[in-house]
Amino acid sequence: MDLKKIKIRDFDRKDVKEILCLWQNIFSYDENTIKILKDMIEADKEKNVFNIRIMEYKNKIIGTTCIKKRLIKFGKSFLLCGDVGYVAVSPEFQGQGLGTRLMEDNSQYLFKNNFHISRLGGLHRFYKRFGYIPVTSKYWQFNIKDIKAGNKKFSFEEIIKVSDEDLNCIGEMNKLTDWEECVKIEEKCHYESFGYEPLISPFISLQLKRKFDEEIKRFVYERNRKILTFIMIYNWELIFSYGYLPEYKNEFVVLLKYVLTKAKYMHKNSVRALFPCDEELADILLKNNIEFEIVEHYDSIAGNMIKIVDIGKTLEALTPEIRRLSSNIGKLIIDFSDIERTFILNLNENIDKEVKLNISIKEFIQWLKGSNINLKTIKDKISFYLGYPKYTEF
Repeated sequence: MDLKKIKIRDFDRKDVKEILCLWQNIFSYDENTIKILKDMIEADKEKNVFNIRIMEYKNKIIGTTCIKKRLIKFGKSFLLCGDVGYVAVSPEFQGQGLGTRLMEDNSQYLFKNNFHISRLGGLHRFYKRFGYIPVTSKYWQFNIKDIKAGNKKFSFEEIIKVSDEDLNCIGEMNKLTDWEECVKIEEKCHYESFGYEPLISPFISLQLKRKFDEEIKRFVYERNRKILTFIMIYNWELIFSYGYLPEYKNEFVVLLKYVLTKAKYMHKNSVRALFPCDEELADILLKNNIEFEIVEHYDSIAGNMIKIVDIGKTLEALTPEIRRLSSNIGKLIIDFSDIERTFILNLNENIDKEVKLNISIKEFIQWLKGSNINLKTIKDKISFYLGYPKYTEF
């Protein structure tokens, strides 16, 4: 192979059919999945959500990577995140370092287009060389079980009983008339909680008649012909899409109780949910006797990974949130122990006061991911608490 004849570029609409053929061949997708991917690509006409980078050899597409844009909220700050996927090389061209070349191009693209962080899932040993660090996954798990206390047994349905008044407000989502209103609720909910995904939504499945769509159940809580909240659950095991306005969290919890009860009828022992770390929501759940746990899962060989694309730009983007959390600091010096660079943030006009933090890249990523972390100052070893950003699932 003449490597000089290989080029990597942004995809064009005329490339979609060939790209999908490559993905179907490499990932063994069925026809239904290919149709969904085609609809998603065509729906994003202006490439506002994701961009596919293609590798060509003699005018034939032999490899791809895909970068999906996601804006993630951390308190007062927002970070532009690039979710990397569909890293693929045609079987006949594998083993020649083309996957590495694609990922190197991917890294350059992220940097040139001002992404702050990037995430992906895959083999740790391969992606570590491009700066990615393995991180744990977090999700909420609701245990669906009866409880025995002493000689008395309480059924799950009895513990989280939904009132008749609320039951009259709950129904299945009408895919023809409800989905636009639910999309708006989802967008506002995500913006308020942990970020905003600009265009592509799980709701695209509402418009599609696909085989797997039968495994998705959708429910709404409606009052006076107005949808207040909704939940979508896959195979009665995973709540992958939901939405509620801040003033309707109680109604959301009622709908959640209804969905969990239905899942028990389907003989499920637990339900996972991709909710943000929301203390107020957790308090409401506890008051409603809903048992849950926030599970952290770590894969040793392959799993979720994250990297900081540009540390300087990331810190600059996070300045509003750091300022909010540390209003008394004039000048904040962050010294990364993993690299030979120090970043200074002037958080307000009073720069006489200095606080120096020593932090590793891994610790910084854990903070980005939503973990509680205490950073130590160099001089007096005083803990500096940065807080708990509102984000759960990576």
